[in-house]
Amino acid sequence: SSGCHRSSTRPQPDNTALAAAIAGHGLAGRVLSLGERSDLEELYPAFDIVSLASAFGEALPMVLGEAMACGVPCVATDTGDCAAVIADAGIIVPPRDPQALAAGWQRMIALGRDGRRALGLRARAQIVENYNLERIVPRFEALYCEITAQDPARRS
Repeated sequence: SSGCHRSSTRPQPDNTALAAAIAGHGLAGRVLSLGERSDLEELYPAFDIVSLASAFGEALPMVLGEAMACGVPCVATDTGDCAAVIADAGIIVPPRDPQALAAGWQRMIALGRDGRRALGLRARAQIVENYNLERIVPRFEALYCEITAQDPARRS
């Protein structure tokens, strides 16, 4: 077998293993299992904070870009490009440090609704400014040209 399979803990509303884990942690009344969604642009604006608590690399975390584009401030661990994406429009904490993550959430909560809204607007502006197609495509083209120019085997 290729090892590629669907996990039994996929976030489906009828997933009994996931429901048991949620209940086992005393979170049954606080966690919603919405299943697989394709309308995230409808969900993000309902969030107060989006968090990415990755312990390993996140090249360009789409969840942060999507949330920020919807005006939602983020708290994320310092993995991959998280810090570059968030910059000064959110909170970055060390990976594998639950206390730091909780402190980041507390700092975000302490901003209050208006403070989070203002930070979310800054986050959206940052995504629009730095990650729109008109800006990204030329950067990738330049990178690809630089890479191929340095590789003599690709010049021929």
